[in-house]
Amino acid sequence: MTLITIKSKGERFRRAGIEFSRAGVELNTDDLTPEQTLAIASEPQLIILVDGKEIPRPDAAQLADMRAAFEQRAAEKAADKQTAADEEKTAEERATADAGKAAEQPAAAAKKTAGGKKSGK
Repeated sequence: MTLITIKSKGERFRRAGIEFSRAGVELNTDDLTPEQTLAIASEPQLIILVDGKEIPRPDAAQLADMRAAFEQRAAEKAADKQTAADEEKTAEERATADAGKAAEQPAAAAKKTAGGKKSGK
């Protein structure tokens, strides 16, 4: 968890769905989406402070690196979500197949029993 303070250069300024003021707004960076982080970091009308000290605005290359890192994380998260969904589907299919086999076993046993009771008339 990193707390940052964001101040607007003007009286009020909105970016990334958040209203900023000259007095500043304290935010937890963990609460920001990647899109919000990029929008705030790249906005020249905002001043970002960490521990009360202004940090330099990222240059274009740093912003591109941030965007690439966020996109990679999003892709990994989507892949993890798909893997979890696939595993859940496989587990459900196994459970359905196992239930079907369990239902077949008593029926097969009953058939054998019925077949063995035939008289030789």
